[in-house]
Amino acid sequence: MSAAVLSKITAPDLDGVIERELCFKLIDKSLQKRVVWVSAPGGSGKTALAASYLKNRGNPFIWYHMDETDIDAATFFYYMSLAVSNLPGKRIDLPEFSPEYFDNVHGFAARYFKELFAGLNKKNGSRAPFLIVFDNYQNLPMESIVHDIIVRGLLPLMPEGFKVIVISRGEPTIEYVDIRRGDGLSLIEWNDLLFSLDDTLQLLKVSSKPKVPEDQIRQIHKQMDGWAAGLIMAIERTDIASSIPRFENVSGNEAVFDYFASEILEQTEPIERECLLKTAYLKEFTLPMAVQLTGCDQTHNILSRKHRNISINPDYCWVDIWALQEIMDEFRQAIAAPDGEKNIYELYRKALSVYKGSFLKSDQEQLWAVHRAEKLKDDFVNLCCKAGTFFEGISNWEKGIECYKSAIEADNLREECYRRTMTFYQKAGMKAEAVNLYNKCKQVFETQLGVSPSPQTEKLFKAITENK
Repeated sequence: MSAAVLSKITAPDLDGVIERELCFKLIDKSLQKRVVWVSAPGGSGKTALAASYLKNRGNPFIWYHMDETDIDAATFFYYMSLAVSNLPGKRIDLPEFSPEYFDNVHGFAARYFKELFAGLNKKNGSRAPFLIVFDNYQNLPMESIVHDIIVRGLLPLMPEGFKVIVISRGEPTIEYVDIRRGDGLSLIEWNDLLFSLDDTLQLLKVSSKPKVPEDQIRQIHKQMDGWAAGLIMAIERTDIASSIPRFENVSGNEAVFDYFASEILEQTEPIERECLLKTAYLKEFTLPMAVQLTGCDQTHNILSRKHRNISINPDYCWVDIWALQEIMDEFRQAIAAPDGEKNIYELYRKALSVYKGSFLKSDQEQLWAVHRAEKLKDDFVNLCCKAGTFFEGISNWEKGIECYKSAIEADNLREECYRRTMTFYQKAGMKAEAVNLYNKCKQVFETQLGVSPSPQTEKLFKAITENK
């Protein structure tokens, strides 16, 4: 296995990392929830804390380092399987993701995680929870289907004794809204990670620096305001005492970041520094744009790790995908409001006016477009289902039926949507419509999948026809 592959599925080296018992206890408490989300800027010690926690507590774990390659399901399942194969003990046989599963990613994910957790349960002889760690989650592309695989595939099937830790520079993404609202997610933030004075003293002990007077350590600690990377950079200076006067006129985390940014730039090659400073004026840019701006033919290499993208000004250009996502954000807020009935129906109608079938049809040969279109369809269908469930709660069968019928039109293989609509018809006294919908469901499933409706659907149909 190459070093690059190993780094993706291996916890980082802990050389020079201190054990922070107070933070460990915070993680212990946070693990009462299914998901622990550690959110803080770069250099705050998130990854080191998680890795040292695992070593200190002895939890069995899988470590998965997210990056820009995790755009599709095939890549994700490939590296997950490699991470599992790297665990000690008997090998777990997991299904391989192949091209035929692109049309049914969630079906494959359900099978994969059932077999994964069954295998891990047999391997795990520890009483400590088995932890699945997703590091650098902010690197996961926004359009990646992996968000959905974790939220709709992994988490619902995760049994007792398993937890997920997400390490990210950002807060929980929109896919985790329902988990957070359902009190299934614990958030650890930057303030929770700041170094105490004891942590700073311990950090100095494990460094190779000669003994430093405690008053100087206290001054540095105060100026760094507990920022891990700032403390480490200060400690690594040749003469700590000489740093103190330079911090006297700065305060707060932002000022400390600004100070070290200037320190880094001073040590950067002039041509690279000029390139970085010029491109900093642009919020988003392509490499050709950057080359033209800087006049430097090395810009491509300097910025090779940047995302290639184009920014579209929403003031001048309406984009259907953006519009649908904005409606969905509003819908999530409305569904939680006590007086949201009117807004929920209006937002459902707005979503219906925007979603006219599969998005990105012209790009369907591109793998990223297939996944993005599928996710948007799932999001729309889920919005319709949640709206339908809301109207069920207030016995508004007419609007509930309308919502679920829209879900069926968008995805005619969602069997649960057929059952919910049949139930609504039954409660509204519309037996003939319920029977017709069952017949449609049966025809679609037999024609497209070669199977009959599930026993639950058959049982419901029988109850409707027998007036039970």
